[in-house]
Amino acid sequence: MAVAPLRFFGKYSYGLYLIHGLLVVPLLWVCPTPKWMALFAGWPTLGVFSLAALKIALCVPLAVLSFHLFEERFLNLKRFFVASERRPN
Repeated sequence: MAVAPLRFFGKYSYGLYLIHGLLVVPLLWVCPTPKWMALFAGWPTLGVFSLAALKIALCVPLAVLSFHLFEERFLNLKRFFVASERRPN
């Protein structure tokens, strides 16, 4: 189905949001952008896409793990709470 990738990223989007923010500094330390781009001196577009692919390859598995080991446990607690209806003022 065409929406499967959207559903996947929708499910893990919060983890991706948090993890990519936490990995910004370590990734810059391990893999500085200027040095990475120097590897692709003749092909800057390839350098940009390969760096994005590297970051996605690191963040997505961590977000999936985070969801299944941490976030899912909290989502399961929803059954213990009743949503109240809010009345407009």
